[in-house]
Amino acid sequence: MKSSRLIKAIVSLILVCMVLIPLPAYADGGDFSVEAESAILVDLDTGRVFYEDNADARCYPASVTKMMTCLLINEAIEEGTLSEDQVVTVSKSAVEAIQDPEAATVFLAPGEEIRLGDLMYCLMLPSANDAANVLAETMSGSVTDFVERMNARAAELGCTGTHFVTPNGLHDDDHYTTARDLVLIAQEGMKHSYFRQLVSTPSYQVPATNYSQPRDLYSTNYMIHPESEYYYSFAIGVKTGYTTQAGHCLVAAGQKTFYEGEDGKETVRRYLAVILGADHNGVTGNTAFTKAQMMLEHAFNDYEVQTLVEKNHVITELPVDLTEDGDTVHIKAADSVTGLAPRDLDPAGIQLHIDIPDQLTAPVAKDQAVGTLTVSYNGEEYGQVRLVAAEERTFSRKLYYIRAARAFWDKWYGKAAVAGVGLLILIVIILALIERSRYS
Repeated sequence: MKSSRLIKAIVSLILVCMVLIPLPAYADGGDFSVEAESAILVDLDTGRVFYEDNADARCYPASVTKMMTCLLINEAIEEGTLSEDQVVTVSKSAVEAIQDPEAATVFLAPGEEIRLGDLMYCLMLPSANDAANVLAETMSGSVTDFVERMNARAAELGCTGTHFVTPNGLHDDDHYTTARDLVLIAQEGMKHSYFRQLVSTPSYQVPATNYSQPRDLYSTNYMIHPESEYYYSFAIGVKTGYTTQAGHCLVAAGQKTFYEGEDGKETVRRYLAVILGADHNGVTGNTAFTKAQMMLEHAFNDYEVQTLVEKNHVITELPVDLTEDGDTVHIKAADSVTGLAPRDLDPAGIQLHIDIPDQLTAPVAKDQAVGTLTVSYNGEEYGQVRLVAAEERTFSRKLYYIRAARAFWDKWYGKAAVAGVGLLILIVIILALIERSRYS
């Protein structure tokens, strides 16, 4: 008996613990879990969140930091203050700042002359930390000043949990960011064609310099290498990172073309998966790649463009005053509401927020705007359209005058006026009778 009670108590405790364990948030459904310190999956173009788990936690980003370094140099090139073809001389300070013998470098040498565009490939493919320092000094004069610009730019983009200390991401306890902030940085970077070119290039050869033979560079993002076991044909970037303290980090973008809708319209969908602090079994066993592919496949396969409300669909009806055509008029959607929704969308779960008056007054023209309809599903707003009258309702003068007469009678002065007119008529009749009797 005692053992039975003990077993029941243990089971109850387990159930309570299961309820209390926080679960990752699914913006629109999903049945997977990403084992990492932090993760988020978004629409690259709109920022719409499809999955998140601890996305606002401050984490060490390692070399995904270099996205910001690349973005700033990219913007300077576009502004004309820097050029891909300008030749940069490597400083001693930039090289000697890399103290960790295991840190990734391309072995730049003090006094070496190298094209800035080649340094960008060094930065983003093999994730060279020395290249990051050289680029920072080239743009701002010093690494410290460049880092100030990094933090200022992060704030401009809306990052609220980010603080950079280095342009390369080598560990510092005060160098951190969040998965949600990295989305903002990646989104901005992917707006630039040069940035997209760099992060999607699997290999590149740097021409010989005054200190080096040609350098063969290979991206650390195995998702864009066709020969890699982690290759993902829809991957278009972006950046990897790893330190002992940060674990494996990955910002992965995917792009796929779909032919959707009744007319088979071509649409390009782009998603972004951010994973920070993924578990791993050594560099070659980095599970961030498989998890990122799983996340991107979830977005590609489990969502499709669907129509939540059809154009001309009758939403409700409204009473109409001063018309003899009918007591009400049907209210319809002026346009369709479509969006990227779960394939297993349940029509019963579509929420319609109707903003219309309590009634209309004739005349009402067909397709006359009467209000708005906001369409949501699972808490996600999909769009807002006008609500219009489905039929015409003409104005009735007869009802108008009846209404006016009733309104006049309901007022004290209306009753007084009617009484006065009646009294006047009575007086006229009496006077007429008196006049007739006088001559009879």
